[in-house]
Amino acid sequence: MEGISFDNVADVLEDIEKNIQRCYQALNASRDEKRQQLGESMHCLKQDCEKLETELRNLEQLKCYLMELIAEVPKQVEKVKRR
Repeated sequence: MEGISFDNVADVLEDIEKNIQRCYQALNASRDEKRQQLGESMHCLKQDCEKLETELRNLEQLKCYLMELIAEVPKQVEKVKRR
């Protein structure tokens, strides 16, 4: 222990503190980047959901139209038979 001075210990502690600060900065930067990526992903998901909802509404309308056409088939068959 005779070879270790208080100055050396202070320097080592200062280096450790600097390393800890660098780690925190890197961690915070990584966290912020992940938050931004998540936000962008959520925005894309929202847009995709809106597109799917629109497509679903269109399909529902098409289904109703086709059901109406199918309901008309017997009437049209009767008209043809009468001719």
